[in-house]
Amino acid sequence: MAFQIPAHASRLSTPIATQTLLGSVLGIVALGMAITGLIAYLLPNTSYGVGLIAMLVGLGVLFAINATRANDTLSLLLFYLFAALEGLGLAPVIHNYATAIGPDVVVDAALTTALGMAVLAGVVYVTGLDLRRFAGWLPGFGILTYRGRTSGKTYRAPLNAFRCGDSYVFALTYGADVNWVKNVVAAGECDLRTGGRDIHLVEPELFVDPRQRQIPLLIRGFLRFNRVTEFLRMRIAQPD
Repeated sequence: MAFQIPAHASRLSTPIATQTLLGSVLGIVALGMAITGLIAYLLPNTSYGVGLIAMLVGLGVLFAINATRANDTLSLLLFYLFAALEGLGLAPVIHNYATAIGPDVVVDAALTTALGMAVLAGVVYVTGLDLRRFAGWLPGFGILTYRGRTSGKTYRAPLNAFRCGDSYVFALTYGADVNWVKNVVAAGECDLRTGGRDIHLVEPELFVDPRQRQIPLLIRGFLRFNRVTEFLRMRIAQPD
Protein backbone atom coordinates (compact mmCIF):
# COMPACT_ATOMS: atom_id res chain seq x y z
CA MET A 1 0.00 0.00 0.00
CA ALA A 2 2.12 2.89 1.21
CA PHE A 3 5.34 3.74 -0.60
CA GLN A 4 4.38 1.79 -3.71
CA ILE A 5 5.41 3.30 -7.03
CA PRO A 6 2.90 3.57 -9.87
CA ALA A 7 3.61 1.68 -13.08
CA HIS A 8 4.36 4.82 -15.09
CA ALA A 9 7.10 5.80 -12.63
CA SER A 10 9.45 3.23 -14.10
CA ARG A 11 9.40 5.16 -17.37
CA LEU A 12 10.68 8.39 -15.86
CA SER A 13 14.15 9.26 -17.10
CA THR A 14 15.22 11.03 -13.87
CA PRO A 15 14.37 9.12 -10.70
CA ILE A 16 13.48 11.11 -7.59
CA ALA A 17 15.32 10.23 -4.39
CA THR A 18 12.96 8.99 -1.70
CA GLN A 19 14.27 11.44 0.87
CA THR A 20 13.78 14.32 -1.57
CA LEU A 21 10.21 13.23 -2.21
CA LEU A 22 9.55 12.77 1.51
CA GLY A 23 10.96 16.21 2.28
CA SER A 24 8.68 17.74 -0.35
CA VAL A 25 5.63 15.92 1.04
CA LEU A 26 6.38 17.05 4.59
CA GLY A 27 6.77 20.62 3.33
CA ILE A 28 3.41 20.44 1.55
CA VAL A 29 1.74 19.09 4.69
CA ALA A 30 3.35 21.79 6.82
CA LEU A 31 2.00 24.50 4.51
CA GLY A 32 -1.43 22.87 4.57
CA MET A 33 -1.41 22.90 8.38
CA ALA A 34 -0.38 26.54 8.35
CA ILE A 35 -3.30 27.37 6.02
CA THR A 36 -5.71 25.53 8.32
CA GLY A 37 -4.45 27.44 11.34
CA LEU A 38 -4.49 30.79 9.52
CA ILE A 39 -8.11 30.41 8.35
CA ALA A 40 -9.22 29.38 11.84
CA TYR A 41 -7.38 32.39 13.29
CA LEU A 42 -8.80 34.90 10.80
CA LEU A 43 -12.40 33.68 11.05
CA PRO A 44 -12.97 33.05 14.77
CA ASN A 45 -16.67 34.01 14.68
CA THR A 46 -17.63 31.26 12.24
CA SER A 47 -20.85 29.55 13.36
CA TYR A 48 -21.03 25.82 14.00
CA GLY A 49 -23.46 25.49 11.09
CA VAL A 50 -21.02 27.05 8.63
CA GLY A 51 -18.22 24.98 10.12
CA LEU A 52 -20.19 21.77 9.58
CA ILE A 53 -20.91 22.72 5.95
CA ALA A 54 -17.21 23.45 5.43
CA MET A 55 -16.33 20.01 6.79
CA LEU A 56 -18.82 18.31 4.46
CA VAL A 57 -17.51 20.26 1.45
CA GLY A 58 -14.00 19.28 2.53
CA LEU A 59 -15.05 15.64 2.44
CA GLY A 60 -16.18 16.15 -1.17
CA VAL A 61 -12.83 17.76 -1.96
CA LEU A 62 -11.07 14.63 -0.65
CA PHE A 63 -12.98 12.54 -3.19
CA ALA A 64 -12.04 15.09 -5.87
CA ILE A 65 -8.36 14.77 -4.91
CA ASN A 66 -8.61 11.02 -5.27
CA ALA A 67 -10.21 11.39 -8.72
CA THR A 68 -7.55 13.85 -9.97
CA ARG A 69 -4.38 12.03 -8.85
CA ALA A 70 -3.08 12.04 -12.43
CA ASN A 71 -2.98 15.85 -12.39
CA ASP A 72 -0.41 16.83 -9.77
CA THR A 73 -1.07 20.58 -9.91
CA LEU A 74 -4.84 20.25 -9.58
CA SER A 75 -4.49 17.71 -6.77
CA LEU A 76 -2.17 20.05 -4.87
CA LEU A 77 -4.54 23.00 -5.26
CA LEU A 78 -7.43 20.85 -4.07
CA PHE A 79 -5.37 19.77 -1.07
CA TYR A 80 -4.82 23.39 -0.07
CA LEU A 81 -8.53 24.06 -0.59
CA PHE A 82 -9.23 21.13 1.73
CA ALA A 83 -6.81 22.62 4.29
CA ALA A 84 -8.64 25.96 4.14
CA LEU A 85 -12.04 24.28 4.54
CA GLU A 86 -10.73 22.34 7.55
CA GLY A 87 -9.64 25.63 9.08
CA LEU A 88 -13.11 27.05 8.54
CA GLY A 89 -14.70 23.94 10.00
CA LEU A 90 -12.46 23.97 13.07
CA ALA A 91 -12.72 27.73 13.62
CA PRO A 92 -15.67 27.67 16.08
CA VAL A 93 -14.11 24.87 18.15
CA ILE A 94 -10.72 26.59 18.25
CA HIS A 95 -12.44 29.86 19.15
CA ASN A 96 -14.01 28.19 22.18
CA TYR A 97 -10.64 26.87 23.28
CA ALA A 98 -9.08 30.28 22.75
CA THR A 99 -11.81 31.90 24.84
CA ALA A 100 -11.34 29.38 27.63
CA ILE A 101 -7.54 29.20 27.87
CA GLY A 102 -6.36 32.23 25.92
CA PRO A 103 -5.65 32.76 22.21
CA ASP A 104 -1.87 32.78 22.62
CA VAL A 105 -1.81 29.15 23.73
CA VAL A 106 -3.83 27.96 20.72
CA VAL A 107 -1.86 30.04 18.20
CA ASP A 108 1.48 28.91 19.66
CA ALA A 109 0.41 25.26 19.49
CA ALA A 110 -0.63 25.56 15.84
CA LEU A 111 2.49 27.45 14.81
CA THR A 112 4.77 25.06 16.69
CA THR A 113 3.21 22.05 14.94
CA ALA A 114 3.49 23.60 11.48
CA LEU A 115 7.02 24.86 12.15
CA GLY A 116 8.10 21.46 13.46
CA MET A 117 6.78 19.77 10.33
CA ALA A 118 8.55 22.33 8.13
CA VAL A 119 11.85 21.85 9.98
CA LEU A 120 11.59 18.07 9.65
CA ALA A 121 10.95 18.51 5.92
CA GLY A 122 14.06 20.65 5.59
CA VAL A 123 16.21 18.18 7.54
CA VAL A 124 15.05 15.24 5.42
CA TYR A 125 15.50 17.17 2.17
CA VAL A 126 18.94 18.59 2.97
CA THR A 127 20.57 15.71 4.84
CA GLY A 128 19.08 12.87 2.80
CA LEU A 129 17.71 11.17 5.92
CA ASP A 130 16.02 8.00 4.66
CA LEU A 131 13.16 7.05 6.99
CA ARG A 132 12.57 3.81 5.09
CA ARG A 133 15.13 2.08 7.29
CA PHE A 134 12.58 2.10 10.13
CA ALA A 135 9.93 0.30 8.07
CA GLY A 136 11.33 -3.09 9.07
CA TRP A 137 10.47 -2.39 12.71
CA LEU A 138 7.10 -0.64 12.52
CA PRO A 139 3.83 -2.65 12.91
CA GLY A 140 2.09 -3.14 9.57
CA PHE A 141 5.21 -2.17 7.62
CA GLY A 142 8.07 -4.13 6.17
CA ILE A 143 11.01 -4.02 3.79
CA LEU A 144 10.71 -6.42 0.87
CA THR A 145 13.89 -7.77 -0.72
CA TYR A 146 13.56 -9.34 -4.17
CA ARG A 147 15.46 -10.03 -7.42
CA GLY A 148 14.93 -8.29 -10.73
CA ARG A 149 13.47 -10.71 -13.24
CA THR A 150 15.78 -9.54 -16.07
CA SER A 151 18.73 -7.86 -14.34
CA GLY A 152 19.09 -10.33 -11.48
CA LYS A 153 19.88 -7.40 -9.20
CA THR A 154 18.64 -7.26 -5.62
CA TYR A 155 16.10 -4.56 -4.78
CA ARG A 156 14.57 -3.42 -1.51
CA ALA A 157 11.19 -1.69 -1.15
CA PRO A 158 9.30 -0.50 1.94
CA LEU A 159 5.70 -1.71 1.86
CA ASN A 160 2.69 -2.30 4.06
CA ALA A 161 2.58 -5.99 5.01
CA PHE A 162 -0.33 -7.66 6.81
CA ARG A 163 -0.07 -11.04 8.52
CA CYS A 164 -2.93 -13.41 7.69
CA GLY A 165 -2.45 -16.85 9.23
CA ASP A 166 0.69 -18.41 7.74
CA SER A 167 0.83 -15.83 4.95
CA TYR A 168 1.45 -12.14 4.37
CA VAL A 169 -0.87 -10.04 2.22
CA PHE A 170 0.12 -6.90 0.31
CA ALA A 171 -2.49 -4.42 -0.95
CA LEU A 172 -1.62 -3.44 -4.53
CA THR A 173 -2.56 0.24 -4.47
CA TYR A 174 -1.45 0.71 -8.09
CA GLY A 175 -2.53 -2.71 -9.30
CA ALA A 176 -0.52 -5.77 -10.23
CA ASP A 177 1.14 -4.15 -13.27
CA VAL A 178 4.10 -2.69 -11.35
CA ASN A 179 7.69 -3.87 -11.49
CA TRP A 180 8.11 -5.10 -7.93
CA VAL A 181 5.04 -7.33 -8.21
CA LYS A 182 6.18 -8.73 -11.57
CA ASN A 183 9.62 -9.41 -10.15
CA VAL A 184 8.31 -11.20 -7.07
CA VAL A 185 5.86 -13.32 -9.08
CA ALA A 186 8.59 -14.24 -11.59
CA ALA A 187 11.04 -15.22 -8.83
CA GLY A 188 8.43 -17.10 -6.82
CA GLU A 189 9.98 -15.93 -3.57
CA CYS A 190 11.26 -12.91 -1.66
CA ASP A 191 12.36 -11.88 1.82
CA LEU A 192 10.43 -9.61 4.17
CA ARG A 193 11.84 -7.80 7.17
CA THR A 194 9.06 -6.82 9.55
CA GLY A 195 8.89 -6.39 13.30
CA GLY A 196 12.68 -6.67 13.40
CA ARG A 197 12.57 -10.20 11.94
CA ASP A 198 13.58 -11.60 8.54
CA ILE A 199 10.94 -13.83 6.94
CA HIS A 200 11.27 -15.83 3.72
CA LEU A 201 8.10 -15.78 1.60
CA VAL A 202 7.18 -18.18 -1.20
CA GLU A 203 4.35 -19.08 -3.55
CA PRO A 204 3.14 -15.59 -4.64
CA GLU A 205 -0.57 -15.54 -5.48
CA LEU A 206 -2.43 -12.60 -7.02
CA PHE A 207 -6.11 -12.30 -6.19
CA VAL A 208 -8.99 -9.83 -6.31
CA ASP A 209 -11.20 -9.10 -3.31
CA PRO A 210 -13.44 -5.98 -3.42
CA ARG A 211 -14.26 -6.53 0.27
CA GLN A 212 -10.59 -6.60 1.44
CA ARG A 213 -11.40 -9.46 3.82
CA GLN A 214 -7.78 -10.41 4.53
CA ILE A 215 -6.79 -6.86 5.49
CA PRO A 216 -7.18 -5.43 9.04
CA LEU A 217 -10.53 -3.77 9.55
CA LEU A 218 -9.05 -0.32 10.24
CA ILE A 219 -7.25 -0.34 6.89
CA ARG A 220 -10.20 -1.43 4.75
CA GLY A 221 -11.83 2.00 4.69
CA PHE A 222 -8.69 3.54 3.18
CA LEU A 223 -8.49 0.81 0.56
CA ARG A 224 -12.16 1.13 -0.36
CA PHE A 225 -11.80 4.90 -0.65
CA ASN A 226 -8.95 4.33 -3.13
CA ARG A 227 -10.83 1.50 -4.88
CA VAL A 228 -8.06 -1.04 -4.16
CA THR A 229 -9.23 -4.56 -5.00
CA GLU A 230 -6.01 -6.34 -6.07
CA PHE A 231 -3.74 -8.11 -3.58
CA LEU A 232 -0.65 -10.28 -3.42
CA ARG A 233 -0.52 -13.15 -0.91
CA MET A 234 2.65 -15.09 -0.07
CA ARG A 235 3.10 -18.04 2.24
CA ILE A 236 5.69 -18.00 5.03
CA ALA A 237 8.26 -20.67 4.15
CA GLN A 238 8.84 -21.61 7.81
CA PRO A 239 5.85 -20.44 9.88
CA ASP A 240 6.14 -19.99 13.63
